[in-house]
Amino acid sequence: IVKTAATALGFALLATTAAVAAEDIISSDGTVIKGSSAVPRITVSPSFEGTGARMAGSVDSASEFTRLSQAKGIELGGRSVIGADGRVRVTATTSSPYRKIAQIYFKETTGGGTFICTGWFVNKNTIVTAGHCVHQGSGGSAGFYPVSTYKIYPGKNGSSNPYGSCTAKSIWTNTGWAGGSGAQYDYGAIKLNCSIGTTTGWFGYFWQTATLVGKPATVTGYPGDKPTGTMWKMSGSIGRNTTRQVSYSMDTAGGQSGSPVYYNRSGCGWCSMAIHAYGASGSPLMNSGTRITSTVYNFINTIKAK
Repeated sequence: IVKTAATALGFALLATTAAVAAEDIISSDGTVIKGSSAVPRITVSPSFEGTGARMAGSVDSASEFTRLSQAKGIELGGRSVIGADGRVRVTATTSSPYRKIAQIYFKETTGGGTFICTGWFVNKNTIVTAGHCVHQGSGGSAGFYPVSTYKIYPGKNGSSNPYGSCTAKSIWTNTGWAGGSGAQYDYGAIKLNCSIGTTTGWFGYFWQTATLVGKPATVTGYPGDKPTGTMWKMSGSIGRNTTRQVSYSMDTAGGQSGSPVYYNRSGCGWCSMAIHAYGASGSPLMNSGTRITSTVYNFINTIKAK
């Protein structure tokens, strides 16, 4: 399920190529951090398995489950399922790496529509997601969605929440995305009011200037076209890449924006190379995500340290 207005916005953003010299980091709480163009000496941040112990958890109340079922999944761009749907449901959401992936639930505006996205842990209290899951993509500091409406469910499996839920402390993106410069800058992060990542563990992530084409890849998240709160995945490989984006034939749907694009990499473990964000485009049709560049790598490291 994709919101019509968001889809139209997606096409506009994909067509935007305005250059941003350096991506400063901005937060919903008004914080501005000068972006660094310095190339990090380390290219890989390894994953962490966590204790993996299922907590007492919770089950959605009837009213909460109804609210979730009415939420619309966000994914910008065009068609997402390319041919026959190749996604398979993940039912073992407390196993690794699936417990490191969370459903994100929030409101567009206070009293407005409700939406779902996907995010993935990078430390005990930080989730990486798509920029359009935290900010409208224009309007600068005024474009953030209401922080108080966010609720994050690690490893959610239908109405079951094996690790409970967390709220957001602050949400973050970069000046490129917030200023309307488009899809190449579509990345963001959420700081949580909990430290559940010590239990779930977290993904590693890496960057490289060499091509990613041919790398094995899986996209796992919470699509809005499947039963409420269920996790789905599909594996394949990277089919195209540019400096800032990667494309692939794995099927997705609205709600999977922010999903990790990952594989089990030597020296990194479950390691992400991109952040899924867009429905299919190009020839042949492929879905796409924001590539983890050295700048995105620096962004993630900065938010982790907050």
